[in-house]
Amino acid sequence: MIAQQLENITTYKQESAIELAPLLQADANLFKNSILYDRVMPLANLRETSTIMETNTTHFKRAWQELYDARATPTNKHIALKDFNKLVTHYQNQGFIPVGFLHLDFTQFTNTALTDLEEDRTTINQLAIRNRATTASPYENKHLFLASPITESSIKTPANTPVNFQFGTLGVQQATTNITTLQVIYNNVTKTIVQNGTLTQPNFSFSFASSGLKTLLFKATLNNNQQLISNATINVIIQNVLYKSNTPTDINATEAFIGYDEPTDCNGNCFGRGEYQVFYGEDANGNQRNNLQKPLIILDGFDPGDERKIDKNEGSIVKLIDNDGKEANMNKFKKAGFDVVILNFPKYKIGTDSYNFIHPLTNQNVSINYDVYRDGGADYVERNANVLKALINKLNGELATNGSTEKLKIIGPSMGGLISRVALTQMEKANQNHNADIWVSFDSPHLGANIPIGLQYFFNFMELDQVEMLKTPAARQMLLTQVVEPTYTTRNTFKNLLNTLGFPQQTRNLALINGSTSGSIQGTPKGVELDLNVKVIGTLLGSLGRYKIKTFATHDGGRHKIFERYKRFLFFKNTKSAYLVDNSGRGSLDNAPGGTFDMKNEFESFLGINLPLTNANSGSAANAMFNITDAPAKLAVKLLVPLILNNLNSSIYLNLHQGSPSFIPTKSALAFTGTNKLWRERLDNRNLVCTGETPFHSYYAPNTNEAHITLNSNNIPWVLEELKGNPQKPNVDLFKNQDIMGDLAVCKNKTNTYNLDIPNFCSGYNITWSTSPNIQIQSFSNNSVSVTAINSTNDAIGYIKAYIQEQNKFIEKVVWVGIPNPNFLSISILGSYNFYANQWTKLKVVHPIPPIELMGNDPSFGLTYQWSVPNSMVRNFNDTSIIDVKPFSSGQLNIGVKMQNQCGCTNFKYQLFNVTNQSTGGNGGGHIITPMRGN
Repeated sequence: MIAQQLENITTYKQESAIELAPLLQADANLFKNSILYDRVMPLANLRETSTIMETNTTHFKRAWQELYDARATPTNKHIALKDFNKLVTHYQNQGFIPVGFLHLDFTQFTNTALTDLEEDRTTINQLAIRNRATTASPYENKHLFLASPITESSIKTPANTPVNFQFGTLGVQQATTNITTLQVIYNNVTKTIVQNGTLTQPNFSFSFASSGLKTLLFKATLNNNQQLISNATINVIIQNVLYKSNTPTDINATEAFIGYDEPTDCNGNCFGRGEYQVFYGEDANGNQRNNLQKPLIILDGFDPGDERKIDKNEGSIVKLIDNDGKEANMNKFKKAGFDVVILNFPKYKIGTDSYNFIHPLTNQNVSINYDVYRDGGADYVERNANVLKALINKLNGELATNGSTEKLKIIGPSMGGLISRVALTQMEKANQNHNADIWVSFDSPHLGANIPIGLQYFFNFMELDQVEMLKTPAARQMLLTQVVEPTYTTRNTFKNLLNTLGFPQQTRNLALINGSTSGSIQGTPKGVELDLNVKVIGTLLGSLGRYKIKTFATHDGGRHKIFERYKRFLFFKNTKSAYLVDNSGRGSLDNAPGGTFDMKNEFESFLGINLPLTNANSGSAANAMFNITDAPAKLAVKLLVPLILNNLNSSIYLNLHQGSPSFIPTKSALAFTGTNKLWRERLDNRNLVCTGETPFHSYYAPNTNEAHITLNSNNIPWVLEELKGNPQKPNVDLFKNQDIMGDLAVCKNKTNTYNLDIPNFCSGYNITWSTSPNIQIQSFSNNSVSVTAINSTNDAIGYIKAYIQEQNKFIEKVVWVGIPNPNFLSISILGSYNFYANQWTKLKVVHPIPPIELMGNDPSFGLTYQWSVPNSMVRNFNDTSIIDVKPFSSGQLNIGVKMQNQCGCTNFKYQLFNVTNQSTGGNGGGHIITPMRGN
């Protein structure tokens, strides 16, 4: 049993080392070493003792986490990564960039022992016996020294301004040797941090003159005179002018909320906090106001880390409202007189805490006090709803003070729609006057949101930063499928709350969504979403190593693979797969109609290239990932990275094949209540308000799926009319595929009746009928009209037209009026045929009047043709305007044709042609059919 579990660990490390350590108490080193080899070594890229090590923040934190997990015996000399991050934040708040270090001895499996284990040529017991023997030990001893500044992003600083670093606290030292001297070197400037074994300069600084990737060299001298070097890379961005913006106003909730998994003190503070900024509108004279009169509240949505500020950067909420600068929506609100109040949920301090640990260099107990923050952009919906309540009360107080009787309008994008829904309904149930009359839910996940489960598994498996986003309270409340909380406790609790609350009852509730109602899906169920393929050092016998990952879109039901990982090094192969079983009958969630999340664009923005990522553009990707802006360095990286990969006969490939999965399904944004649970059900064939399949009073949906939270020139007029107090019906075109039914011709001395099938959903469709001047209406009702041709009208085009007032839409039917006139007819050759005796030639009727475009570019519209062709063989076609003629002999040929429609037929119209004998010039030479004259 122990052997099997250890073999599982050496191939795939998902379990906690601390939990499994007791299984191997008899040989704890064996457990520890297997973890170190399979997890730490690849991540930290550690190979040999006394080698110059290369690292950066990401490499270092990965190594820290893997070393922590690999401990056979817990010790407070190596703190967990979450505590490590707390201390990093503490020092950053004090203006320092902390420097982490690892100095330790460890043991690992030899390559021979690991290969024996992987290929089942030996057992754990045999390895243990070998370990206790005097020869052929399965272990080898290693030594590690690694140092790196810890910064989550680029270091932004004015040129030649000191950047402060802190060394000594965030580290692990577990080695038989001690560091006697430690120096850090940059740009030929040396700072001595440790001297004679004593930490003498824990704080040091360097200045940077230009932007780009910088390398700090850490050189350690041990008490055995061995020297170790660790190179750490950081990215520096020189800022010549610091951005200054208006300071938003803080708003604090007056009602407490305790999270589902929080202690009674909510880890320091149960009251939510927000910040808001007012952008005043114009008065009736076009002058901008300076006090609140007509407020329109727009909330922020899901924003972990508060990346979106109100009006500070490219990704600000203002930019989001303006569709990334493509639309001037903020100005449209301003011109309409609205005071736009933007509410943001930032990170904010909720208390202080202390952390006790043993200093890695002085070996003394250390206690550090640090601030504890809450991430408002990913906090519980209910706590943020309490913030909105406080803002509503404050704005209503200002309206009263300013003498305004206006009602509040609220737009809640994405998670903001849930926040505002909860706030408004809770206020109503508590008999609190919110004074709001219009609430717009903007592509909000009332039935849940979707991040592809395959990609979630990828993030979790690779331990990427996105996992922390998936763990936030708001993500766990909203996500329909989850990897990080498979019990769905948070999700189910939140669903129960929404079901209990329902929707606001004192407002006009509108759903503005970005998902199509046509049933059009995104991508392909079961199809590949992410494809990563890395080949390491190719040889004639194949590559030395290979690493491949694929994720797949969800499917329409049953059991299907969503994740696959394959790795190989030399002869060792290992595959890890994950499957999803779905018998809900709802169909593929990733491919459902809905507001999309452009994941491909996110990847491309991060990599700075257009996918796929290959050797050719890998250098550009490296520049983007490390924010290298220095021109010479940028060019060098762009050229060198592909060159190195090609010289090593290695390759990299990364692509997203379905890069825009459904994020907010259409049915979720509409809070769909119908009986059909299929995500991709077509909804544009009925008015969901009339059928009672949505709780909203009206809604707007695009014709095709759009990016989530897109406020564009198509939907903003609909929203503005609603905000102005002009109710809009759902933009469902129930007449999209409707035609006026009736004859193709209106004849003399006959009454023709035309009908329009009005959908049997809702009342209130008022139809107005009209006709062309050559047709007279005799009688009409809402869905039919009876007409006759006006006397003397002959051979003309007319129309019957229905106008649907509620949709401002015309439906038109083009008709012949009277019997066609043959005088306009002519006969032409179809194609470039030669007309000879005993050879086939195609002829076609030409009827230039009335214009063909009036007949839908179909000259046979409502017509059939009869031909008279003497002295010839004739082949007919379904299209009677075309025939194939084979004259028996040369000479003159008089061909006639007449037309017929529903009103009657014409006389024959004749046209005389010359037919010649077969040419002897070869290759079918001769004369084209020649019209002689027309009768």
